[in-house]
Amino acid sequence: MLLSRLAQSSQLTSWTIETIANVLGRLDDWFPFFIQCAFSHLRHENCSDDAYISEIFERLIYPELHRSFFTQFDERLQKRFLATERIAAEQVMDALARSPCGRLTRASINQLLDGSSDINSILRRLSVQQFLEYLDRSNAYQFPFHLLRQWRLARGA
Repeated sequence: MLLSRLAQSSQLTSWTIETIANVLGRLDDWFPFFIQCAFSHLRHENCSDDAYISEIFERLIYPELHRSFFTQFDERLQKRFLATERIAAEQVMDALARSPCGRLTRASINQLLDGSSDINSILRRLSVQQFLEYLDRSNAYQFPFHLLRQWRLARGA
């Protein structure tokens, strides 16, 4: 709805439902900032061409999202965790980024850290800082959005 409203308010009559679906389909996370970032680079009347949208995403949108958020994630991790805690937090997030199912159980995290740090404190702080979210039903953790996974993979996970 947000993208549709942005196109309407800019009087972009060529923006169809297919165009909007194409743009949203390229965004892993639909946070308003992500949608607004994509729209700011695609706010042209002739934006319905798939090849054009793809090229703008690769050349402008993805790099901007990565630049904006990866730096923010790095800074937040450094600011909110002591050096020893940061190592453990990064181990958890890197393992999560490599996980084929996109989740890590509490048991696998315990095994990964093997008592090397206060696991409860690390997981609680990762959750408070919105690096992880707890899935009560499966007693597992996952990233709250896909860009966090991309950030960890870009950092060598």
